[in-house]
Amino acid sequence: MKKWELEWFWDVDNKRKHRPSPQDRGSYVLLIQLNHQIVITRPSNNKMPPGWYAYAGSARNGILARLKWHKKKNKRLTWHVDQLTTHGHLAGVLWSKSLSECDFADMLRKRGYNEIVKGFGASDCTNNCFSHLFWLSCSETGQPLFDLHVGLNLSRNL
Repeated sequence: MKKWELEWFWDVDNKRKHRPSPQDRGSYVLLIQLNHQIVITRPSNNKMPPGWYAYAGSARNGILARLKWHKKKNKRLTWHVDQLTTHGHLAGVLWSKSLSECDFADMLRKRGYNEIVKGFGASDCTNNCFSHLFWLSCSETGQPLFDLHVGLNLSRNL
């Protein structure tokens, strides 16, 4: 496995495990695990406890290129989520060429996941989303119960 590769990719449009091609554009959800508390400073000062997070984002210039960026540990902090990805483990991604990041955020919100930082990843959002960052419920073993169940049923233990 190459250094930047993720443990799994899930193509929401085709309902299968599949890695995006370099030309695929669209939106994604990152599954991020933090093993220790961090403090983020953008969009506001917040303590982020250890645990699992989901972040909805978009990649108009290519999903694979954006994921390579998110996988880097040593980088300038460009997007809000870079504060999490530099400290956490990027475990997986859901991606779609047809859904927007707001569609993904809406799915996560409807599943009952908590939006935890106002404006996080949503500063340019045209749908007035509260946030594009969510705290995921965890099982007793600390593995995420990641079930979007919107036309598909995806439960994944990592």
